[in-house]
Order: sequence, then structure tokens, then C-alpha cells
Amino acid sequence: MAVPAIFEQLAERLPDGAYKTVNVRGGFTSIDAYHIVERLTDTFQSICGHRWGIEVETFEHHDKCVAAIGHLWYRLPDDDTDAVYKVPAVGEGQQRGGSVADAMKMAQTNMMSKAASYIGIGLGVYKGQHIDAPILSAGIEVQAVPITPATLNTVMAANPADIEAVTAGKKTTPEQLTEGEGRHLQAVLEFTELIERTDDGAARRDKWLQAHDVAHAGEVDVSAINQVIRSMRQDSKK
Repeated sequence: MAVPAIFEQLAERLPDGAYKTVNVRGGFTSIDAYHIVERLTDTFQSICGHRWGIEVETFEHHDKCVAAIGHLWYRLPDDDTDAVYKVPAVGEGQQRGGSVADAMKMAQTNMMSKAASYIGIGLGVYKGQHIDAPILSAGIEVQAVPITPATLNTVMAANPADIEAVTAGKKTTPEQLTEGEGRHLQAVLEFTELIERTDDGAARRDKWLQAHDVAHAGEVDVSAINQVIRSMRQDSKK
């Protein structure tokens, strides 16, 4: 496949479900990571690790910010030379809830997304809009319900193990919660309610917790919780 044809395929608009408008930092559009993986897999005609993949060369930690420095690599379809092309990029992740691993995964995913944008994925969204990167996590941090005293009282109804995980076991009353902790527990409660309303919810929850290597949802970064919430909502509309 010729390079212009590959670029055209990469830059083709993604399905509507891949895009989300984020009303923070002046507003921007984010792209779901799994749609990026799907586009790369379809274009390079193989799974991640075979004819395309990502490699993090190093992680840098600055307070609660983690930067992933690395590249996206790929081989052209129908190229018998096995030449490997590399696209360098940097991704950022924020450490929340005490999970460095989640921040590193977020940074790695954002690094992949940034590199993918350099070879055309999401071009129709970012071209001319002065958007630095297709950030995957920022959009799912936004909560529609404001954190009020009443909301803080409500989130204390979460599983005690989740409250302990979110607050590092130091807080027992709503007045002690920070806004960030309140939003984190709010996401935990919404996730729990969705699980209860979904036919395969328990199995899906267990698989998700296992993937994050944790026992309770409160141990997972709030952005990852909101991401699975969004995915479950989309599935329920199908």
C-alpha cells in the first residue's frame, strides 16, 4: 500500500462514538484510545506488537505528573523489507488516588495518541484548532453533578473499602473530604450502580478490577473509573 493511501486511511474520520467534547481548559475534543488502536490495527493489518506498536523509553516523574517518553513504531503493509518507522512523542498522566501505575498507564496511552495524531489519526478534529494532543483522560474527569455538601454526604454511602482506598484510610466524615476525593467517590458510586443495573455487570466488574490488579474500585484512578462508566453507557445504547 502506497504511503498516500495509508495516510488517507489513517486520517479518515473515526466513528462518532470516538469523539467527546471536553469542557475544561477552554474546551477541546478528545478521542477514545480504543478507536485509535482499532484504526492502527486495521491500517497496518496486524495486531499491536506485530506490525505496529508503542515503546516507552523512559518515564519521568515530577510531583504528581508522569511523562512517558517514547515512540509509536510501524511497518508498512506489503513491505517485504521489514523496515521499521518510528514516530517519537511524549504523553502525560496525572497521579490521583495514590496510584503511580495508573498515572504511568495514562501517560503511555496519551503518548500513543499523540504519536498517532502525527501520522493522521484524528487529523480532521485537530487541524487548525490549536489542540496540543488528543488527551484521553482529561475529558472523563468532568462530572455533571457539582460537589455540594449534600453530594459529599451521599458519597459516604460508598463501600467502606472504597472510601479507605480513596482517602488513604484517613477520613470518615463528608466534611473531611476534598473536592477531588468527593468526585472520586461519586464515580465509584455511579460505577457500582451501573454494575447493578447491567446483566453481566458482576462479571464485567471482576474482569475490570483484575485488569487493574486491585480488589476495590476506589483503588483505581478516577479517570479510569469514568472511562469504564462511559463505555458501559455506550454499550447500553446499542
